[in-house]
Amino acid sequence: MFSFILGCLYLISALIILFLIKEKINIFGFIYNPNNKKFLVIFDTPFLLISFAAIIEEAHWFVLVIFFMHALNTMTLLIKPDIFYHSKGEMQLMEEESLNYYLVIMTSVVGIGCLLVSYFKLTLFAIKSLTTPGSAKVDVSPRSSNSPSATFLRILRIIFPDLVFGSPGAH
Repeated sequence: MFSFILGCLYLISALIILFLIKEKINIFGFIYNPNNKKFLVIFDTPFLLISFAAIIEEAHWFVLVIFFMHALNTMTLLIKPDIFYHSKGEMQLMEEESLNYYLVIMTSVVGIGCLLVSYFKLTLFAIKSLTTPGSAKVDVSPRSSNSPSATFLRILRIIFPDLVFGSPGAH
């Protein structure tokens, strides 16, 4: 359930980013403004907490990556903000429009990935809950070996006690 909420949160974020792009708001200028550090930490906190709750609910590698990504981002902002703001120079090597659409695409992909994780968890839960204890075990008849000697020994094991002790109805 928490991975579903996380996926919805990411998709809502992608829609908000698209709206900000449409309104011609400089997203990366806002993100890399040191005065907005508190807002970024507050914005990142729900993602961090919900991904942590999703891990506690049932760990999945995709959600673990998301959690560590947000944890690293938040810790960098809180402990070493210089490292975070220094990466602005690397971001300026690409065009702002490309960065904006990259942000929308990545946010959407992570949101859809979280929804898929929750879908597969739900499907697996449904299969487990609909399987009765008796139907989970399938009895299979033993496979016979194809070698003639194994067939001969199997027949001998069936017939030999009758030859030695006699059949039960003969006495």
